[in-house]
Amino acid sequence: MRSTDAGASWTVYSAGWWSPGSGETVGGAIIAVCPSQPDKLYAYLCGNGSNLYGYVGVFVSTNNGDSWTNTNPANAIGNSHSAYTIPGHTNLMAHNGTTGFDQGFYDMAIVVNPSNANQIIAGGTSWFKSTDGGVSWQALGSYVGGLSWSHPDIQWLAVSGSDLWISSDGGLNYSNDFGGSIVARMNGISGADLWGFGSGWNEDILVGGRYHNGNMAWHESFPPGKFYRMGGAEAATGYVNPGPERKVYHSDIGGDILLPGFGNGLGGFSVGLWPNESYAYFANSEMVWHPACWNTVYIGSDNILWKSTDGGTSFAALHTFPGTVDNTVFEIEVARSNPQVMYVSQWDGTDDAIWRSTDGGQTFALCTPLPLPNNNDRVKMAVAAENSNVVWVAVSYGSNGKKVYKTTDGGQRWTNLTTTTWIMYASPM
Repeated sequence: MRSTDAGASWTVYSAGWWSPGSGETVGGAIIAVCPSQPDKLYAYLCGNGSNLYGYVGVFVSTNNGDSWTNTNPANAIGNSHSAYTIPGHTNLMAHNGTTGFDQGFYDMAIVVNPSNANQIIAGGTSWFKSTDGGVSWQALGSYVGGLSWSHPDIQWLAVSGSDLWISSDGGLNYSNDFGGSIVARMNGISGADLWGFGSGWNEDILVGGRYHNGNMAWHESFPPGKFYRMGGAEAATGYVNPGPERKVYHSDIGGDILLPGFGNGLGGFSVGLWPNESYAYFANSEMVWHPACWNTVYIGSDNILWKSTDGGTSFAALHTFPGTVDNTVFEIEVARSNPQVMYVSQWDGTDDAIWRSTDGGQTFALCTPLPLPNNNDRVKMAVAAENSNVVWVAVSYGSNGKKVYKTTDGGQRWTNLTTTTWIMYASPM
C-alpha cells in the first residue's frame, strides 16, 4: 500500500506481488528505499509454510511501488522447485542461508547503500550482501560468512554514506565500507543476563552462560574490566572445577583451562556428559563436586544421577530415579560433613520430590514431601556444613507464606521458616 497524504488514506498496489499458496502466510515485511534512486524500492518478506523455511523473498519496484518483481531471476520462492543455495537462491532468514532455523520477524532487517541502489545488506539470524540488486547474495556474518565474528539475530541496519551499523540482540557492530569488514562497537555498552553461573574455589574464577551473548570467563589475573568471550550462544551453563587446574565447563562449547594472564589463551579437555539445563523455571541440574576430591563430580541428566571420577571426562550412571526421562533430576547436594549423605530433587510430574542417600548415591529414600497445598516445584537446597541432617529448602514457586523450609532430621519433618518480613538472625547449625 502507498499513501500520498501522510497516511490519511492508502491505495493498494499489487501488480507482481506475491500471493501465498495453500498453507502459506506472510510473516512480515520491511521496505527499503534507495536514496540514490528514490523511485526504486525493495520489499523484504518473511513467511510461514513448510516449503518456505521462513523466507519469501526480496521484491523490487522501480516505479515507486506501482508494480513489483522478484529479484530472483528465476522467480524462485521456497525450497522447491529450486532448492535454496548460496549465492543463487539464498534464504536470508535461515541461519545457514538454506533450510536452517529462523526466528521470523523478530530477526529481520534490510538497508540499501545510499550511493549504489544495487548494493543491499539484509538478514535474519545471519546477514548477507547483494551487489547485483538481489539477484545473488553472499553470506557476511553470524552463523555463516567470512567476516570476523558478529552476534546472530539481526535487529536493525543503519547506514550513512559507506558507514554501516549492524544491531543485533547481542550488541553493535560497525563497518566503514558497507559490509566489507566489521569491528565491534560495544565499549561502554555493558550488561549481561546470566542464565548460568559458576565460581572458583582456590582461585577467583567466574564463568557464565549469557542470554544472547555466549559464555564469559574471568580469572583473578585479568586486568580490571577484562573478560574472555568464550563463544557459544545462550545456554544456561557455566561450571568451575574447584581444583587447582582452572578447569571451566560450558555445555555448548566444552571444557577449557584458563591460563593465568589475560590474553595467554586457553587449554582444552573433553567432557563426557552434561547436566539437565533449561532457559527458564530453574529447571536445571548442576555439576557438583565431591567436597574432598575435585576429580569426582555428580550431574543429573534426564532422570539419572551420574558420577565421574576423572573430572568429567567420562561418566557412569550411579542411580536411576523413578519415571521417564521427563522426570528430570534437578538439585544435587553433597554433605560436607559426611559425603556419603546426598540430597537430590526430582520433578515427579507435579512437584519436586526430595530424595536422600546415605551410601554415596547408590540408593535413595524419599524424604517426606513438603507441606501441601503448595506449588512445591523447583526447590533449591542447602545442607549445613557441620550436620548432614540439617537442610534448608527454598521453593521457587511457593505460595505466599510457603517459601522456605528447614529439616533437622534428614527430611523426615519440615519446619516452615517463611515470615511476612525479612528477619536477620544467626542460628547454630
